[in-house]
Amino acid sequence: AIELAARYPDCVAGLVLSGCSFNFDGLTGAYLKLVSAMVRRGWIKLSREQATEKTRRMFPPEMADVAAEQLRDGVYPQALGAAYAALAGRDFTVPLAAYPGPGLILNGERDTTPIRGAAKFLAVMHPGRAQVIRNAGHACNVDQPEQYNAAVRAFAREIGWA
Repeated sequence: AIELAARYPDCVAGLVLSGCSFNFDGLTGAYLKLVSAMVRRGWIKLSREQATEKTRRMFPPEMADVAAEQLRDGVYPQALGAAYAALAGRDFTVPLAAYPGPGLILNGERDTTPIRGAAKFLAVMHPGRAQVIRNAGHACNVDQPEQYNAAVRAFAREIGWA
C-alpha cells in the first residue's frame, strides 16, 4: 500500500496502515536476514503441528473459530523466508514520505512493535495520525472488527471520501 501510494498518489485518496509502522533495521533487521536465510535453506522448518499451534496462539481463545477458519484455508510457513528477506533492512518511511496525501496508522493495543515505530512513520506523513485499537493484537481488524471499521470510516469521512 505504501509503494502504491508513493508511485501513484493520484489513485490514493487516503492511506490506512495497519500493524506495519515498524522498520526491521539494526539488530532486528540483521536477525531477520539470518532467519530468512535459514528458512530459505531449509535449516529452520516449521512442522504442520508447530504451524497449527502458532496460528491458534495468534488469536484469543474467544476467536477459536477464526483460527480454525485460517487453518482450514491453509498456513504456509515456507513463505516466511522470502517475506522476511523483503522486510529486513528496508526503510518504509522513504516511500511513505513521497506520498502527499493523508494517512492513518491503526495498531492493536497488544501489538507493541508497530506502536513503537508509529512516531517515525507519522513524522513523514502529510498529514497523518495514529490510533490504537483497544484489546487487539496484530490482526486488530480481526480482533476488534467494529472498532477497526469505525476508525476507517471516521478517517474516510475526515478526508471527504464517500
